[in-house]
Amino acid sequence: MTTSQNPSALDLAMRPDRDHSQNVRVTLPAKAVIPRIDVYFLTDSTGSMGGIITAVKSGAAKILNDVQAAAQQVRADLWFGVGNYRDTVDGETLFTHQVPLTDDTETVEKAIGLWEVGGGGDTPEGQFYALDRLAQPPGESIGWREDAKRIIVWFGDAPGHDPIRSTSNAMVTYDITESSVLAKLRWEQIFVLAISVNGQGLNADPVALAGTGRAGQGERVATATRGSYTDGIDAGQIVAKIIELGTGEVGRLNNISLVPETSVAPYVRVNPAGGRGPFTSGAVSTVDFSLEFPGAAAWDPSASPTPTPTLPPADRRIAVRGNIDVRIDGVTTGTIPVTILDQPECALEVRQESPMTAKPGETTTVNIHLIAPPGRSVDPGLITQTFTAPTGFVFARRQPSYAHYVPGGDKGNPSYRVEADGKRLVIYSNPHINTTALDASPLVYTIVVRAEDGAAPGSYDDGQVNIGRRAAVPLTGIVVPGQPLAVSQEAVLTMRPGESDKLNVLIATHNESPFTAGAVEQRFTAPTGFRFVGGVSYGYYYAPVRPYNTGNLPTPTLSDGGRTLTLTSDLHLNTDPTTDKEPVQYTFTLQALPGTAPGTYADGQAHIGPGGSFGATTITAAVSP
Repeated sequence: MTTSQNPSALDLAMRPDRDHSQNVRVTLPAKAVIPRIDVYFLTDSTGSMGGIITAVKSGAAKILNDVQAAAQQVRADLWFGVGNYRDTVDGETLFTHQVPLTDDTETVEKAIGLWEVGGGGDTPEGQFYALDRLAQPPGESIGWREDAKRIIVWFGDAPGHDPIRSTSNAMVTYDITESSVLAKLRWEQIFVLAISVNGQGLNADPVALAGTGRAGQGERVATATRGSYTDGIDAGQIVAKIIELGTGEVGRLNNISLVPETSVAPYVRVNPAGGRGPFTSGAVSTVDFSLEFPGAAAWDPSASPTPTPTLPPADRRIAVRGNIDVRIDGVTTGTIPVTILDQPECALEVRQESPMTAKPGETTTVNIHLIAPPGRSVDPGLITQTFTAPTGFVFARRQPSYAHYVPGGDKGNPSYRVEADGKRLVIYSNPHINTTALDASPLVYTIVVRAEDGAAPGSYDDGQVNIGRRAAVPLTGIVVPGQPLAVSQEAVLTMRPGESDKLNVLIATHNESPFTAGAVEQRFTAPTGFRFVGGVSYGYYYAPVRPYNTGNLPTPTLSDGGRTLTLTSDLHLNTDPTTDKEPVQYTFTLQALPGTAPGTYADGQAHIGPGGSFGATTITAAVSP
């Protein structure tokens, strides 16, 4: 029997930030019957089973004929095997494997005819040893066939020893428990049809009889293997019950399940995990499942992490490749190939060190940390990393840098380009981390940004960082209220004690916009060891028309021995391009005080507007020996 699956294959990519859900539909053929069926007859052959065994021996031909006829009706190839078990004290007859699986019904009937009762010590018997021996893969001594539905028809009248110690019988080479047997039977997907004869013997409490174990063994074995449990069967009913169970099982689909191969299993969860069923053949045409792939997403070849539009198959970094098998009663009827591509960059934590913060027109830097999981290396190869600036910011057309901040750590400048009028920065590099001692986590990108001229003050979190195929993380920026004027010192003066020189301070707007505020208070403080002398002149030396607009500012007030100079004037810029085109230059006379020690002094200040509300800068001067 062959089933079809939709989807027929799955291509995924590792994405630690995602979980992928996938519905799977299995379509069954019109006559859904496993084409090979193996049935093994296993009986308790201790002394108390005489009547039951006599009845089965007498009805063996009918059992085989009726079950075989049911198989022929659905065109199933049916084989039989035979064995019996006794107690742990019964030496080599603890389990006798009489006939491996065969289509020779005459040999099978003869083997059943050889059943003889005997042995048995205390009431519990050695069925868990027999079931342990039967729970083996196809092709070994029991003779189970590949791609066959495997069934054990088991009948007995007593519970089993649990545990069976390796010291209890020379045939037992390791300790066997109910739990270990159930695990093996489930793993091999062998169905057990348990028939408790002469009462509830298989389910009886072994503790009262042997001191260990738990009541209900027969029912638990049947439930765990998706088989069936029947009790209260006597010698007059046993043949009919075996025929009923055997013929019913031929046309039943006990379990339809999706089973991941070992390579795929750690990456997928199947729902329902245990499969679906039972179903009568022909009663259903489709069976639905759902798959969950934690840390994965559907592969999208159009979103390649390289500059090429698609990734050729040879270039794909395959992390996982295998199948999810469709199994019906332990038989593989179809497969779903699964490929999961490794995307190491998706394991990275991406963190902005702090929001980029600047006034309109101001340049600053932002640090982006790429952090690998503890103990894991990340080496994705060359990938595209895209940074989108938040509102109010653009990327400066200046080289980004990277560094691993460990002794001797790797550092350098990645390949980059700035696009979309500065709103997008693209870095093309390999963000490798923890591959050597020199690239220990984190990797830090330092990127130059600028608050746009005229940007409205506020906090913006609509930027993004996309590292390869990793999900985007926000990139945030804060535009702080700016000073409308840019104030700067033209050059640092150097003089000897007692000497004087001209100090030029330039005042401009950030974007050559008109500025006028009427009478503006302006305060200038000389650096330590210096003082202002006399008045202040001005000049608009960048206006296109000569003579330049020049003159003297209102007489200033000098205080603190000349170190502080205060004045109020009508400061205007760019109101008339022929007369006040920015910048305006203020010229002061600065004197080094006698006795000032040689050195550079950078504690002077220029404040335009109260407290520097329109603009400010430091004033620096040096004293030579």
